[in-house]
Amino acid sequence: MIATDEELAQPAHDDLDGVPPPSLSGAPIGHNEAWDRLQGSYRNGRLPQGLMLAGHFGIGKATLAFQLARYLLLHPLRNEAPATGPDFAVPDSLFRQVASGAHPGIMHIRRPFNAKSKTFRTRITAEEVRSIGRFLGHTSGDGGYRIVIVDPAEDMNIHAANALLKVLEEPPKNTLFLLITHAPGRLLPTIRSRCQMMRLAPLGAEDMKTALVRLGVAEPPDGDYERICALAEGSVRRAILLLAFGGLDIAEAVDGILRHNAFDLQTAQAAAASVGGRGSNDAFDQFNRYVDDQLTQLAHTRALAGESANANRLSVYHGQFNEAVEAVRTYNLDRRHHVIKSLRDVHELIFRD
Repeated sequence: MIATDEELAQPAHDDLDGVPPPSLSGAPIGHNEAWDRLQGSYRNGRLPQGLMLAGHFGIGKATLAFQLARYLLLHPLRNEAPATGPDFAVPDSLFRQVASGAHPGIMHIRRPFNAKSKTFRTRITAEEVRSIGRFLGHTSGDGGYRIVIVDPAEDMNIHAANALLKVLEEPPKNTLFLLITHAPGRLLPTIRSRCQMMRLAPLGAEDMKTALVRLGVAEPPDGDYERICALAEGSVRRAILLLAFGGLDIAEAVDGILRHNAFDLQTAQAAAASVGGRGSNDAFDQFNRYVDDQLTQLAHTRALAGESANANRLSVYHGQFNEAVEAVRTYNLDRRHHVIKSLRDVHELIFRD
């Protein structure tokens, strides 16, 4: 049974208003082959203790991780675990426990909330990762798995990454680390070497439509899901951003600026005026989310193309961009200046030799 109370889940930095987070999204869509491999590995006793789910931002990696966690918690004895599809029925009590973070067998590591600035921090810190040791110190009541989901793993700062590495070196029995990553190249090589990587593909148009309908997202103005899927590059999250709060207009303005060799200051100023003014919080948030997603995707694409120097610069700037967003919100800085500067910075990174 799929719960619909969005307040059930703990808030996260990348939540979208009115859209259930991964812990509440139910069965993953479009990843049946990956699911078959995962539940088959568990039933055959070959599930690794460290698993890295990699792929484009917003394609359902965390949703798959939570469904796998529910499967393991529901079937603590692998010899008795059934072969199921990814849409297997989950008891409501288990679903709600996992979604609310109340289940003793699962821990979800994300960016912490900064009570002083009333915003989420830009990185996962060592403090969050060290709490894994206390979590793993408790014995599982039914002898089943204890599951740690790090989401996304590249948000860890260097101290957090080193703290996680220590736990990965000698994990307790029946422990599973699920590392969600949009850019595995940004993780420490020693962390990657201790995890089995599973790459997930972007969604096709039919799966995209199924996911958007299930999430209750308004259909495209022209009903063309193939176009939306192409624009979103198979990412449900990016499709939601495109279809909500004028996201298509924002995306088209940003993409138009980033496609041309010469920086179009006039278009950037027009974009800043439309999304950076007072009373346009939704549009401003959409702009930042879209640029954030673009930076993640650009770094991933450049890394796959072997352009490591450019990918690294994009990754570094990604962190700087999020820090700038937090500063604008905390100190009420000029939003229009932020929009223009961000567009100029990303444009320079894209076309830098």
